[in-house]
Amino acid sequence: LYTKITGGQRIDMFGAHVSDLPDIWEELIDAGFESGHAYGKSLRTVKSCVGSTWCRYGLHDSVTFAIEIENRYKGIRSPHKMKSGVSGCVRECAEAQAKDFGVIATEKGWNLYVCGNGGAKPQHAQLLAGDIDKATLLKYLDRFMMFYIKTADPLMRTAAWLNKMDGGIAYLKNVVINDSLGICADLEAEIELLIKNYHCEWKEVVENPELRKQFTHFVNAPKAKDPTMEFSEMRGQKMAKAW
Repeated sequence: LYTKITGGQRIDMFGAHVSDLPDIWEELIDAGFESGHAYGKSLRTVKSCVGSTWCRYGLHDSVTFAIEIENRYKGIRSPHKMKSGVSGCVRECAEAQAKDFGVIATEKGWNLYVCGNGGAKPQHAQLLAGDIDKATLLKYLDRFMMFYIKTADPLMRTAAWLNKMDGGIAYLKNVVINDSLGICADLEAEIELLIKNYHCEWKEVVENPELRKQFTHFVNAPKAKDPTMEFSEMRGQKMAKAW
């Protein structure tokens, strides 16, 4: 497979036969890998800078916090994909203010930004809460994510959702921080249920023979490969032609 490390710090592998996916994932899972959920409308891997561990400017350990956030929300389905980043200082090497939610370290704690967007119509994220501790930040994130999941239209990114919202960021702050609608306890309970019910979908496919059958290219010849697939060499790697 042609392999590339992406700008979002994910590992992309190109050129697989559909019928080979269960075998590929079996090998990856055995090696300790997990899906980055790029196939679903869910949180992608959380980008981070090197933080205080390796950078003289880093105020806090952005890598560990990014891993914690990713493990908390991984696999949760939402109206559209969600991207996130954690930067260890205001120099913003993880581009947290261009994400659906982003975290930036401060001398007093962390700043939480929400509803940023890249793409064709880039939009800076807006500050939801500043100089807060990790526990408070995760509490606000729980509420923000669940409120977005419950109220956004299908295929609506967080930036468009906020732009459409009456009252904008001031209204969102009131809902998430001040519990103006009296729903925060419900939002926290609902997202906690989603977090606890996480499972690796590819692991389920690998371990279930009936699910593996769905990836067979030819029903009457399950071991046969697509005869039209051709490969060439590119940058020292094997790459499928006519990709």
